[in-house]
Amino acid sequence: MLLRGPHLFLGYLHDEDNRAAFTDDGWFRTGDLGRLDGDRLTVTGRLKEVVVRKGLKISLPEVDAVARTLPGVVEAVGYAVPDPATGERLALALHGADLDGLAFESVVDHLLAAGLAKWKLPEEVVVWDAPLPRTTSGKVQRRRLDGGGVRRLLAPRLRS
Repeated sequence: MLLRGPHLFLGYLHDEDNRAAFTDDGWFRTGDLGRLDGDRLTVTGRLKEVVVRKGLKISLPEVDAVARTLPGVVEAVGYAVPDPATGERLALALHGADLDGLAFESVVDHLLAAGLAKWKLPEEVVVWDAPLPRTTSGKVQRRRLDGGGVRRLLAPRLRS
């Protein structure tokens, strides 16, 4: 959804944030998905909470909820990483206690056993030794997760 009008805020403090948030002709990118039925707008979801891998849309809140059931995990948040073969791949940031011995295969096995569909599995698991980055209101900043963490666990197709 894009918005424009006299009541829209003037912009962000940093120019790079404005470039990402506004089109060249002044429309604000809300990050929401919506549907217009006649004169009624229905918000149907968030763009930033979906990973599109090979055309399939993976709900990040669904993956987050299942991943939080991993033993020792305090925080689990999925996010998109650009991928030349699939468009995007699903990465999973984990923070918790005693995750040093965690293996990619054990994460995948747990997620499958917990009911996550195979096509929704992450292809990258990133272990963090500190809490995940948050906004001042406490929401995890998914866009700041890529490139962070202390250890990366990769799916077999990414190992080389």
